[in-house]
Amino acid sequence: LTTLHLAPHLLPHTYNIIHDFKTGLQYIVSEQTSNCSVQPITAEYGDAVQPIKAEYGDAVTAHGKSVRLKLAKELLDVSPDKFVYSGKRYFRGILADVWVAEKSGKSPDDQYSTTEIFFSDSDYNIQVGEVNELKSVPLGMTTYQAESHTSSYFKSETVSHYFQFSTASPSLNVFDISNCLSSQDRLFLKLTFQASYGKLVQFGLPAIQDSIRAAIANIAGVSPLRVIDIFLSSSSQSAGVDVWFVLLQRPEVSESLKESTNLELEPNLPDAFQNLVRTFDTHRPQIRLELGEDKSIMVSGLGGSLDIIREAIHPASRSRSFLLLRATYTTGSMAGLGFAMAVLGLSLGILLGFLLWKQRLGLPKYVEWCHTPLLRSHMSNLADINNPNVEQELTPAYPGPPHSYQNLGARY
Repeated sequence: LTTLHLAPHLLPHTYNIIHDFKTGLQYIVSEQTSNCSVQPITAEYGDAVQPIKAEYGDAVTAHGKSVRLKLAKELLDVSPDKFVYSGKRYFRGILADVWVAEKSGKSPDDQYSTTEIFFSDSDYNIQVGEVNELKSVPLGMTTYQAESHTSSYFKSETVSHYFQFSTASPSLNVFDISNCLSSQDRLFLKLTFQASYGKLVQFGLPAIQDSIRAAIANIAGVSPLRVIDIFLSSSSQSAGVDVWFVLLQRPEVSESLKESTNLELEPNLPDAFQNLVRTFDTHRPQIRLELGEDKSIMVSGLGGSLDIIREAIHPASRSRSFLLLRATYTTGSMAGLGFAMAVLGLSLGILLGFLLWKQRLGLPKYVEWCHTPLLRSHMSNLADINNPNVEQELTPAYPGPPHSYQNLGARY
């Protein structure tokens, strides 16, 4: 598996390049759009006079046709026995042991390169996974290149960093080619193992899923990439474990490209299914599950338990909505949606605040009274203030200041 990150100014996409050396096929899958292309693995072949370089440098052609994974000395382009110890140096802030090797051509004018590999110091414990700790873990590699052995300087320097190093094989879940095939080119299957769930998962659920995938692929005679979506559940019909999985069709390539692959050696979907039927139709078929590091367990299958399941009830269909959401909405689109919702909420808040402020400082509203007085009393003879055209003598509410005082004697 090779993960290729394109530059941001090109496309914000990440592509996974999967090489299946069993069939000689190369799958290029986009993580964002799930688009996929299938073609033969491009490897280095030819001769010393006219070599043809590979598009991705992890493969090499053997015996003129078959393609295999490069060995360590082929990946480094330097034989491991040429490395010598060069002392200690800090690499990525970690004290490391440095091993150096050089490569030069037959003549002094050939290109010259020096390779340094950094391993963590023995006093350091590097945590790998959740509980494992390793010593002398590879941290990275630096390659210096010069025009010739007599050059006074290196023209280029390439630094590779190794993160999340693990000695274990990668999970087969990362080699997902299901998007390279039509949704009709697959079978949803289920079989039963006569073993307890605790016995199967004692070495970890991912490990047992990968071992079951490899065992089913071996029985069907197909590449493990064509067996996907392994699910385990307690059997409802026996004291065992139901194994749910999906079997994919053989990928198709053009006739002109098929000659450079081993695709014809694999059965198609009906033939692969018949291989499984012949094995699981026997009484208590014995299946060996390889768990790595010389560990394996034998489990018994339930005869006649292999069955084709409707997609609607298969556990793989339940996770399809999440996978579709993941493939449709990227991180950038979700961030843009969140920003748009924040702007919309802020705009609505400003509008509501403005309306409340305007209502508080606006002009008072007058209520129009009807012509008929609401109250009838001794003051009902007052004129209707809402109808100024009605002629009626108005008695002032305040008669004014009192008259001037008269002579007290005249009054009394």
